[in-house]
Amino acid sequence: MEVAANLSFSKASEILFISQPAISKHIKALEGFYKTTLFERKGNTIHLHASFKYFVQAHCPFNSIYYL
Repeated sequence: MEVAANLSFSKASEILFISQPAISKHIKALEGFYKTTLFERKGNTIHLHASFKYFVQAHCPFNSIYYL
């Protein structure tokens, strides 16, 4: 959820005190498990995929991401 809240793998890695490649690997594993794309990657920027944005809003209503 840190990646979704910050829209940045590197910022999330700093907050969570784990490496950026570890976060990327975990996101890739989640995408494989759920057979969907969680983030749209365009160059150096990422955005929430529409279905993942809906999931975050529905399951984390008190998270700041709700207002995206």
